[in-house]
Amino acid sequence: MNNLVPISGIVIIYEILFLILYQNGLLNNISNREDLISWAVLPNIFIISVLYLVNCPLKLNTKIIVTIIKTILLVLILRLSITRLSFKHFILGSLILLTYFMISNINNVYNCKINNMELIYSFILSSILYGYVYLMR
Repeated sequence: MNNLVPISGIVIIYEILFLILYQNGLLNNISNREDLISWAVLPNIFIISVLYLVNCPLKLNTKIIVTIIKTILLVLILRLSITRLSFKHFILGSLILLTYFMISNINNVYNCKINNMELIYSFILSSILYGYVYLMR
């Protein structure tokens, strides 16, 4: 059971590594490389939603810093020509979020009592925003 590592940290590190590898051309030989990054759009939106919809005593500075980092990474990912938004990538991002929440003790990771309904509301909002971005692309 994960008691220490927040999903935002995992996703941020993964995205930065992907962007570095992509910019250096080290992913050019991979045929389905869009699958390596497209799944991360939903978790990005979800993490930003959770920051503001979950009632946790988090400093405003921390919220702002995480929001800025997540927004920059989200914009960089969406600007990549290989990023594809699809139902398949939405389901994959959802499964990754679900797996994380199944193997993690969320209350210990974030040091607060998180209500499951707050997570559901965050997921619903994230899904709506994902759909909006999908339609606008």
